[in-house]
Amino acid sequence: MRRLVVAAIFVSLAAAPAAQSQGPATAKLTYRLNLVGHTATPVVFTGSTFRVRGNLIPYVAGQKVRVRFFRKGKAIGTKVVHVLAPSTGTAGKFVVNFHTRYPGRITAGITHEATGKQAYAHATTPAINVIGHTATIGQHTSTVKVMQRLLKADGYVPSLSGTYDQRTGFAVLAFRKMSGLGRVTTVASHTMLRRLINGGGQFEVLFPHQGRHAEGDLGHQVLALIDGSKVERLYPISSGKPSTPTVLGTFRVYSRVPGYLPDGMYYSSFFTGGYAIHGYDPSPIYPASHGCLRTQIAQAIEIYDWLAMGDYVDTYYRTGHHRHPKPSPNAGP
Repeated sequence: MRRLVVAAIFVSLAAAPAAQSQGPATAKLTYRLNLVGHTATPVVFTGSTFRVRGNLIPYVAGQKVRVRFFRKGKAIGTKVVHVLAPSTGTAGKFVVNFHTRYPGRITAGITHEATGKQAYAHATTPAINVIGHTATIGQHTSTVKVMQRLLKADGYVPSLSGTYDQRTGFAVLAFRKMSGLGRVTTVASHTMLRRLINGGGQFEVLFPHQGRHAEGDLGHQVLALIDGSKVERLYPISSGKPSTPTVLGTFRVYSRVPGYLPDGMYYSSFFTGGYAIHGYDPSPIYPASHGCLRTQIAQAIEIYDWLAMGDYVDTYYRTGHHRHPKPSPNAGP
């Protein structure tokens, strides 16, 4: 299994007045979390080990720190370690590893008790989210809740209910497309979750100068609704099949039609000729339309409501970070 990336989070707390003459030294604790994924929301898998690495400043010989781990306010482990002398500088160093077995949220409290040589100091880490290795449709678990929160932070549009519902499945499908995983399933596999917590599946905005606009990345088969450089929503789509490919280029929404059209197009935003962003059944995992950008029926109205007359729509093929324009005259749903 590939190692998780290292995400460092720094916090410090000074907990004593300045040292008086001949009195104990002041104390300040700093720390960082290692072997956790995702910089904004620390995440690890069950059965893995994360690390609290810290400093006690200044270094004073003979000192110890106690690190206590809590889940739901209940202590689940305590480790006392010696503060080691620095090879350079003035900060004493300590390292504590903790092995996680069950899902949930863990916090660590780090304490240096006052001694005759150094004052009291304390710091508390943010919650480390411990998740399972997979998630599937129908589950209602803490793993699903964390996954939904991470997908939402990256611009995807799951529900936030803690239940792996259809909406979450569409978000997982879009993430799998963006991160190069197989598209025949909406299961959140261990590989998919690992990529999610390690920062995979990010959408690179190519036209931030257009302000509020849409980008159809046909290589990844996703639609991004964007405000400047911020991706607000990411959806799976089905673009034009090889015999009727989607026209490529930069366009603007010129007509909007709510409801169904006779050919089954649902809540359509036309951006050139007969090409539109619209809901359609089916909207499969591969290019299958007559040139339009098909979305899921269940997501068509919210996409329609986000778009407005005159919004830019960019369509392109992207492999990695490269665009490959291939204009086509074909149109249709």
